[in-house]
Amino acid sequence: MRLLDGARPELREIGTLLNQLGQRCADLVVFGGYLRSHALLGARATVRDIDLVAHGVSDRELARLVRPYLISRNQFGGYKLRVGAWRVDLWTLSSTWAIRERLVPLDGISSLLRTTFFNIEAMFVRPRLWQPLSQTILEDNGALDGISRRCLSIILEENPFPELCVVRAYALSQGLGFGLDHRLVEYVRENAKALGDIRLREAHIRHYRRGDWSSKAFQIWLAELNPDAVMSRELNQGIQQFELALDSDSKAERAMRP
Repeated sequence: MRLLDGARPELREIGTLLNQLGQRCADLVVFGGYLRSHALLGARATVRDIDLVAHGVSDRELARLVRPYLISRNQFGGYKLRVGAWRVDLWTLSSTWAIRERLVPLDGISSLLRTTFFNIEAMFVRPRLWQPLSQTILEDNGALDGISRRCLSIILEENPFPELCVVRAYALSQGLGFGLDHRLVEYVRENAKALGDIRLREAHIRHYRRGDWSSKAFQIWLAELNPDAVMSRELNQGIQQFELALDSDSKAERAMRP
């Protein structure tokens, strides 16, 4: 399985956009939930939401390229796009909140890996629809290790939306069966107390677009937080499939070298 193979029918729609962006950007990476889902579920992943981060392209040029797909722009200057069945969030590396706020120095696309709140989101892939076969495929900053250990931790604690960090820690822990490390447990407990249930409920509704927040269930989870995590067979299989997908790309690359 190729993670971003233009020959796969469901990826043909987005292939044109990736090619156009790749030809104009110094660097372009796939980031976020698409990769996390593939790492967790392997070939069973059916995600149609994708995050793209561009570097080395002017905002004017980027706006021109995405105009046919544009739905809206967000408060940080990012683009929300619709490409066939795909929902795409695209932004520039320099507009990433932690970099713009000078919490993380801008020293190339790898800076992105130090800007995430959660460890399991600190990875990216360069889509190779246009780039030389010798290009790096995957970089991560503890994401695969966190997934393999079934443990959520913090990469960068500073965040403009602490209520969302708490809500997502709860949702990810419950949905994936992950534990939280000691630092994240303390962060969640302190911020849940400071923010209060109303702000957490509002953050849940805004982010997940549903009103099924249960204060009682959250408080039970909060009281029972345990930093320890145990690997499940199903999750381990997902990680192995993800790593095999990356390894198959590397083998294909080597086979095509002169």
